[in-house]
Amino acid sequence: MIHNEREYAITKIWIAKFETAIRDFQKETHDQVHPLFVKAYLESLKGQLNDLDTQILEYEREKRSQTLFDLQKLLIEGKEFKFKARDINYVFKREVRSGESLYIIQLENSSIDAVSWLEFEKAIMHIFALIGDMH
Repeated sequence: MIHNEREYAITKIWIAKFETAIRDFQKETHDQVHPLFVKAYLESLKGQLNDLDTQILEYEREKRSQTLFDLQKLLIEGKEFKFKARDINYVFKREVRSGESLYIIQLENSSIDAVSWLEFEKAIMHIFALIGDMH
């Protein structure tokens, strides 16, 4: 399980190494080795790669979930929340108009109109889903 950005970066490096090892192994001929051993070795590499990919996905999902929680907390307190993901700058803020809280999302220099909390929450989840799909 990945607990922090350092472990995340290291896991990404190991994923690249396993992908390279799998590609290189598949390019080689293995005439001197029993096909069952070749298959077992390749499957073990793929299994380890799959485990690392799963850890990355779980960490990214947890990070998005924590980001949403932090965002909700800050907005309830009436603060502005900024973060950057995939080279896109996001700014979220709360405004009170006619006694009703409205939420504004700014993506780089364009903005989405003020929306209710429920619409805002749906928009945030959609944005995080898109961020997740880009990985």
